[in-house]
Amino acid sequence: QPHQGHPGRECLGGTATLRSPSRHSPSSALLAVAAICCCVAHGSLRPRAGLAFSWRELFSPWQFLHRLHGGGFSGQSDRPATLPDLVGGGRPREEEDPAVDSFLPTSSVGVLDRGELLEVHAQEIDELRSLAKNQGSLAATDFVGNEDQHLLAHLRAESFDLQRAAARLADTAAWRRESRIYEKAVDSSWQLAEKELQGVLRYKQAGHDITGRPVFVEHVGAWDVDAVKAAAQDPLRLATLVALSCEQLVAMKRPAFVADQRGVVIVMDMQGLGMRHITSSALIHGFAEVSRVVQSFYPDLMAHVFVVNAPWVFSSLLVAIRPFLSGETLSKVHISGELPTELLHLLGGPEQAEPMLARSS
Repeated sequence: QPHQGHPGRECLGGTATLRSPSRHSPSSALLAVAAICCCVAHGSLRPRAGLAFSWRELFSPWQFLHRLHGGGFSGQSDRPATLPDLVGGGRPREEEDPAVDSFLPTSSVGVLDRGELLEVHAQEIDELRSLAKNQGSLAATDFVGNEDQHLLAHLRAESFDLQRAAARLADTAAWRRESRIYEKAVDSSWQLAEKELQGVLRYKQAGHDITGRPVFVEHVGAWDVDAVKAAAQDPLRLATLVALSCEQLVAMKRPAFVADQRGVVIVMDMQGLGMRHITSSALIHGFAEVSRVVQSFYPDLMAHVFVVNAPWVFSSLLVAIRPFLSGETLSKVHISGELPTELLHLLGGPEQAEPMLARSS
């Protein structure tokens, strides 16, 4: 069944729908996996305010290039997003094309108020807590960060189905114990290895957006592909190192006034992306394992993913990575051939955004 607010869309002779995420395809992805996996569209996605892609254009490099760098789309507004639009959660629109708008995220760059959700869903959270304690999946090392937020994230990932959320909590606890991720997070040798991976995958925690959410930037186009291939030769180790980054982001303390106490804004800079990035089976297999771990055991962590400076070869990447992501994850992705207005606003304007998005040496 389609998600609420995401009805089916007539697309290329059939009906495309977004389905509720299963236990193995929840609504989150992060870090290196995002660089490979979070760049795909569902029917249509916005490369910038007022521009959407269709499936046909996504799979045609020349049409993709034309649209990415200035092509228009019938019924879409070219009005830039404003700060009230962004904070209020609404997508700016002067005219609406139902064939397009019905398949776009209803809150494209809004801010989730998790404090309010904790109040609204207090009963479900308490019921899940009781189930988790009874099944032994809520020990101190079975989660990172705030316990209530941990429970809420699993409920949201399973559309507030209590039994599925409890089963998912058990899976998360079992993986954490088997992987010993809690021990590795405080182990100096693993911390050093994760620091080295930052240099390979060219990622960094770049600060916070105007709402207080951490901003995570990865310069995919600047990868030394051979070095990334070497890191991907051991998929389990790669996934563990990326999970350590997730641990840090979830555990990060945020001021009490921050509405979204869990979400992270991810920016993936594709400038320099070439065919070498997308023709390696080692990379695909390595990041498939990363995707499984991050999406399964760190649910509801991704607030938005901005794919920026996307060249025409980016369209060729879409086919390979589509199977790895859930529909709800895809609904949080924004694709652009430049730096979109929405992102610049969220980062506090061009002057504040420049150092945050700058490539490290």
